[in-house]
Amino acid sequence: MSENGFAKQRGIGSGSVIRTLTQDRSLIPIIFCLGFLLRLLGSLRVGLVFDEQVWFEAAQRISLSPGAVRLPLHGAFHPLFEAYLIKLSMVLFAKNPLGLISPQLEALFAARCLHVLLSSATIVVMYLLVKEGTGRKAAVWAAGIVAFSQFHIHFSRTIIQTAPLLFFANLALLFFWKAVKNGSGRSLIIAGASTGLAYLCEETGALLWPIFILFLVLSGRWESWLKRWETYAALCVFALVIAPDLVWNLSARNPDIGFHLTRAASFRGPSLLPASLFIGELFLALVKDIFSFVGGFGRPPRWNVAYAPEHWVLGVMSLTAVAVSIRKWKDDFAKLLLIMFFFVFGFFTFFAAKGLWGNLNFWWASLSVLPAFALLGATWSDVAKKKTLFRLLPAVSLAYLFVHALTFLAIGENIYVRRPAFLARYYSLSGRDCLLRGEVAWAKANLEKALKVEPRSVTVLVNLAECFRRMKRPRQAEEWERQARKIIPGIDVGSYTYDRGYLKEWLVDGPYPVPVSRSPGAPPDGTRQAGTDSGGGFDKDKRRPQKLVSPSAFIDLKSLLKSGPQNTAFMSTQVYSAGPRQVRFLAGADDGLTLWLNQKKIYDNQEKYWWFPDEEAIPAKLEAGWNEVALEVRYNGGQYHGFSLRLADEAGNIIDRPLSRTVIPELSALMEKASADGPVTRGESKSGGGTDHDF
Repeated sequence: MSENGFAKQRGIGSGSVIRTLTQDRSLIPIIFCLGFLLRLLGSLRVGLVFDEQVWFEAAQRISLSPGAVRLPLHGAFHPLFEAYLIKLSMVLFAKNPLGLISPQLEALFAARCLHVLLSSATIVVMYLLVKEGTGRKAAVWAAGIVAFSQFHIHFSRTIIQTAPLLFFANLALLFFWKAVKNGSGRSLIIAGASTGLAYLCEETGALLWPIFILFLVLSGRWESWLKRWETYAALCVFALVIAPDLVWNLSARNPDIGFHLTRAASFRGPSLLPASLFIGELFLALVKDIFSFVGGFGRPPRWNVAYAPEHWVLGVMSLTAVAVSIRKWKDDFAKLLLIMFFFVFGFFTFFAAKGLWGNLNFWWASLSVLPAFALLGATWSDVAKKKTLFRLLPAVSLAYLFVHALTFLAIGENIYVRRPAFLARYYSLSGRDCLLRGEVAWAKANLEKALKVEPRSVTVLVNLAECFRRMKRPRQAEEWERQARKIIPGIDVGSYTYDRGYLKEWLVDGPYPVPVSRSPGAPPDGTRQAGTDSGGGFDKDKRRPQKLVSPSAFIDLKSLLKSGPQNTAFMSTQVYSAGPRQVRFLAGADDGLTLWLNQKKIYDNQEKYWWFPDEEAIPAKLEAGWNEVALEVRYNGGQYHGFSLRLADEAGNIIDRPLSRTVIPELSALMEKASADGPVTRGESKSGGGTDHDF
């Protein structure tokens, strides 16, 4: 029992102590096993969610094969440590000796195993942390809270960086507390290494060092650590661990660190992002009533339902425990936890905010759950000592959380998983995306793997043929098409190709820097901005639209325009309709997209940050004759900047060969007259080159 703990137990005899320790030590293995089984069960039930597809593909590209060594240093937006964890997991758990996992899910399960183990180990680390700072009973409660947390279970069963981040951050917190409590410089150096690994999972891990230093300054008692060489040795270890990512950022033309700093600096008012982590379910339940009450002022939040926030019951309890624990500020351990909670919570509420409802990616504030759960465990320990019926509240609450976790695993995937693409279809989907981006070699590799899972898939066979055709190997292409016709005699091969119907001919203008104050969908402000990768701001005398005929369905603006983070580009084309008809624009963009049809804005979402083909089905009405289609695609940073667009009829059937043409409008005039809320008017245009197809 720590002398500095704020849940000290008094009046306990030696016999009671022995019984208590025995009970606590028997409970921890039970809690750990239950937590592990919940995460293991979850990993077997849920399909690939959004970011998993990105990390899974990144892990596949890591190679140590002789002559083909590939060890990337950075991924899309984040360090690539997550991909290496996935690769290690696939190597360690590739075997399925008991045959319990279906072949379709075997590789996905192997990729998730290490994450399940690390997240389960977080339960033990939380127990050790709270035991050091408060006591065994509080530690048991805190471990149980982590084990049955909906938020932690959901992220633990997936190959997303949040679970490893919380493990290494919790480990850093444990060794930092051991260092200051016991005067151990070695523990502080381990804390520095753990903080570095947390950063390599996600850049928010860097917030731990300001938290530690702020605690040393405010505690007074431990301020002498700022003069000890071990503190600076730990900082050096931290820098050494994150050095690979720093090297990448220093050598990259568009470093992601600059992108994250720009986002953090673009303050648009306080945000509900961290609050939504704890009570997001309440927001989802009440948001319709809120916006009807305020008369539609503003716009409702675009909630990313691919991820589960904390269950609102546990969220409310955690926030209450934090508020109650403020009165114990003089306790050093409580002070450390409170500083960490309010630092992370405040950072994402004010300093990295994007407006009240702006992009509620609550998992960015995931570090705040660690101090909140530790404080709730200590509070429950205090409540359990009372002589009223309230002493039963912690036990009843923990039992409820366990039952809710089982319920969540039973029905939660239907609520929270937006893209249940199981591994049986993953390779074909990944092959499709690579082929549409023009990455033919990767498309071929994924489609060949898909063929092992789905050997009679005509779609896979036809698109394998397309890969070989683009690689100028016609004999192999004809052989794959011949196999497809054996399965479905007389098929129209063209109707099975992934890239049919995409509009590939555009007029493009840009890139232009996006002013920080600019609202989504608004035009550049007409002023030059020095120091940008785009070579300056909006200057219609020096910028001219250029005609682009893309070889792939994905229009790669980053390669064409050399765009950098916080840039935007404008596109224009025309499509012909014999008469008025209802259609759907099937669009995907990386990052944000605004779409106008005949001077009328029909879609605006500048918060998106990953491309999926046909992700948005935007209803629209074509008029008789030529219809102008204009787009703005914003680049927030990352691996890609581009878009894809094709048309479908009202029933969702792809319009194979739309009659389209590019025109030569004054896109500068289009941009000057564009407005976030008003129509877009194009300038005078003349007929340019076009592609004439049967409609």
